[in-house]
Amino acid sequence: MWSVDNELAKKEKKGRVRSKKVVKRNKGKKSGRVVVTSAMLMEVETVLQTQVMFFLLILNLIMYIMLTMYIGFLESINSNE
Repeated sequence: MWSVDNELAKKEKKGRVRSKKVVKRNKGKKSGRVVVTSAMLMEVETVLQTQVMFFLLILNLIMYIMLTMYIGFLESINSNE
C-alpha cells in the first residue's frame, strides 16, 4: 500500500549514515575484580529465598509421607495382636 509516510521514510533513510560502534577491550593486566551491583545481590537473594522455600516444602512433604507410613505400620502391628 502506497503512503506519503512510506515515501518520506525512504528518502530519510537514504540520507542517513550509519556509524559503526567500536568496542575497545582492555588488553592490559586484568585485576580479577568483579563489579557487583545491589540489584545483582537482590536478584541472588530472591532466587535463594525461592530455592529455600521449595526445599522446605519438599522436606515437609517427605516428612508427612514418612509419618503416614509409620502410622500405617503401627496400626498394622496393633491389628495383628
